[in-house]
Amino acid sequence: MPRFSLDDARTSQPVDWAMMSATSEDDIRRQIDMDPDTAPDLGDTPACEFSVRHPAPDVRALRIRLGLAQEQFASQFGVNLWTLRDREHHRLEPNGPARTLLTVIVRNPDAVGRALSAE
Repeated sequence: MPRFSLDDARTSQPVDWAMMSATSEDDIRRQIDMDPDTAPDLGDTPACEFSVRHPAPDVRALRIRLGLAQEQFASQFGVNLWTLRDREHHRLEPNGPARTLLTVIVRNPDAVGRALSAE
């Protein structure tokens, strides 16, 4: 199942607004009855079960903004070159610690560089 960020949700547009408006509650119930996976019942799900996924930093744009070649960026920030390339081509999405590292690089690349060079 594809993941969507809040930005994806904000910018997505239904194909046909007139069709959406013409869909009745009975139509919706009938579609759910035919395929329960269409709209699972989340009415009793506690709010803590939901999470908001923010878009990951654009790795290529970040690297270009810093004026670094792929090899330089990978070396300076301890990122595997092939992983960097996969992220730049959107074949791999950063998550967990990688997403955190990229977020910190976006905000303060010099601090990350100093912290890594202090090792």
